[in-house]
Amino acid sequence: MVTEERFFYHSFPRRGAAGLNELEKGLAILSSIRDIGLLLVPEYIVWNQPLSNGQDRPFPILQKRICFTELHPSNLENHSGLFGQFSLEFSAIDARRLGAVPVFYLPQPIERHNGNAIGVALLAGIMDAKALVNRLAVIDSALNGDTPVADNISINLSFNDNPELKGHYTIHSREASNFIDAVKFGITPLQDLNNVLESILGMFYPADNLKHEILLDYYKQREWRIASSFVIDGNEVTRPLRQEERDKLLEIDSDFFGRKIESGLGEVDMLDATLALPGLGGIPLIELVRRIIVPGSVVDVVRQMLGSLSIAPNVISLDDL
Repeated sequence: MVTEERFFYHSFPRRGAAGLNELEKGLAILSSIRDIGLLLVPEYIVWNQPLSNGQDRPFPILQKRICFTELHPSNLENHSGLFGQFSLEFSAIDARRLGAVPVFYLPQPIERHNGNAIGVALLAGIMDAKALVNRLAVIDSALNGDTPVADNISINLSFNDNPELKGHYTIHSREASNFIDAVKFGITPLQDLNNVLESILGMFYPADNLKHEILLDYYKQREWRIASSFVIDGNEVTRPLRQEERDKLLEIDSDFFGRKIESGLGEVDMLDATLALPGLGGIPLIELVRRIIVPGSVVDVVRQMLGSLSIAPNVISLDDL
């Protein structure tokens, strides 16, 4: 049996694809990938869970992710028409080494009276589990920090999306400490577990494009993501952006990178919520790329751009696939 060879593609520029400045912007983004690496860029998504009382329960998720599409090379041209004519091609092995995981597509309720909300309900449960673990992690940190703890400590709970919903509690420090010790015995540290759940929430996406009334539209995109900050040999794989990197990204697209974005806890700067993935195991990200596919008119420009690399990926024209 012959297996069709397929790869993972990160295509750009999504903003400006098929526009007059697509070539200029694509080259600028490729230059930033060469110097910085790939970016885990935030996207704010609000899911709505239908409740038995006829209302919806909204719950927001700020996802930080890098997106890839799994394709055969012959399908890349059509894909590039929407996502941009510049593409980084990764082997399945290297994409997975970088931490890529298939997106979990959840079907949304189409209409309240006949829609199935099981997928959204499952996601709501994970969201609540994360909130629970986060509260335990905050209490654990307060009880085991460097500051002396009073006999009783106050806990105030609130929700950005529901300002009227507030909770005020007083707990006994010694009893709480014993309880937290029992809860976390033999498991992943609470703050690490909170980070794991946050990464899991970054892997979900709607199956349907309800805005344009296209069922399974997103599901058909075959998307994989890097949506977590993991550690290899004690070293963080992702990192915050440096000031010079922030400046470079603002030069490329100030409207996108200079905007505010919701977080569920209020607005944050886009660049404050963005992480860089510079490479893996000391190898720059750009040197892990199998091929770079670009419009034919800029092939030589891109080859010159990458000329200083120790291991420069092969550059080919989109027309030659």
